[in-house]
Amino acid sequence: MDLKSRLVFVDTNIYEGKNFQFLTHSLGGLKSLIDDGEIHLLVTEVTKGEVVAHIRKKAAAAVSELKAIKKNAMILRNLPKIPAHGIFSDVSVNDIAQSLIDSFDTFLTSDNVEFVSIDGVKPSYVFERYFASLAPFAVGEKEKEFADAFVLKALDDLSEKRGHIIHVISNDKDMLKFAEEHPRLICSDSIDAFIDAVNKSVSIKPAEFAAKALDVVRGDFMNVIHECINAIDSEFKIGGWDSQLESVEVFDIELVEANLISVGREGCVYDLEFKFVAETIEVEKDYDRSPFDHEDDNYPFVLENEFERTFDGEVSLQIKISYQDNLIETVELYDYDPPVKLKLSAPYNEEVRYLDVNGD
Repeated sequence: MDLKSRLVFVDTNIYEGKNFQFLTHSLGGLKSLIDDGEIHLLVTEVTKGEVVAHIRKKAAAAVSELKAIKKNAMILRNLPKIPAHGIFSDVSVNDIAQSLIDSFDTFLTSDNVEFVSIDGVKPSYVFERYFASLAPFAVGEKEKEFADAFVLKALDDLSEKRGHIIHVISNDKDMLKFAEEHPRLICSDSIDAFIDAVNKSVSIKPAEFAAKALDVVRGDFMNVIHECINAIDSEFKIGGWDSQLESVEVFDIELVEANLISVGREGCVYDLEFKFVAETIEVEKDYDRSPFDHEDDNYPFVLENEFERTFDGEVSLQIKISYQDNLIETVELYDYDPPVKLKLSAPYNEEVRYLDVNGD
């Protein structure tokens, strides 16, 4: 990604995609660049309101999920010394939401954060695009795009007034279509790629050393990502609740992108993206092939089917590399944030074996 401007607008879906971690990880890296005056963040009250609303919705869903987990894991109340016992502490929707909203307020507290008013956008302009189905509107569910229409027009007007391009970071395809019609808005879907571009532009020498450090720890992070994928192998399970994942073999792991999130004198942070291939064996119950004893109202035994499947997958890993005085000899993989989810293709090369009563 090429850096075209120091002005940047971040859409709600990006904040949500980064799990509202406003002061750490990628958004924390963005915050540092804002506070250091390297970039100027543009925000609207509409966007802030959307973020807050999404936080409250996610907080409510989390509390609901936690209640279900408490009920199903009640036995853990007998083990107060284990870390999992903490799930039984009382936490409210407001506790969760307010903590994140406070972090968001801190994120936005900077001389280099500017609130852009949408009051100057004429409603007639928005409605003309609405009725013509022009981006960000489209045929179908268009009403939800009214907020985006006002925000995008306000940004475009600001860009024209100041004579500066604005980077718009969003994974909304309708925003991308709007930006294609308005060349002063450069739309991209990766905040990590944007941060990477900023860091490389303002810290050429540190960034160059960070790239060398990344090569030094390549073997380490390749081992780490292999272990991480295997640690969340339940993601490959696609059968019913009573199916059993017998084995997972991961191979052909390839680093496809490395985004430099932050860089300093004592270390750097990279967001790494990988692709891989996995082969699994999963055993599923087959009640249709199994005999049913109507007299006893049960199955004397249940036959099983063995499925061999192949998946293509994608996964990201954020790593922290430490070093001293820019010396290669001091470079080491200091820490990493393990992924919690895999992006998997539909299984292909699927083969099935119908096992007999002996499992053969």
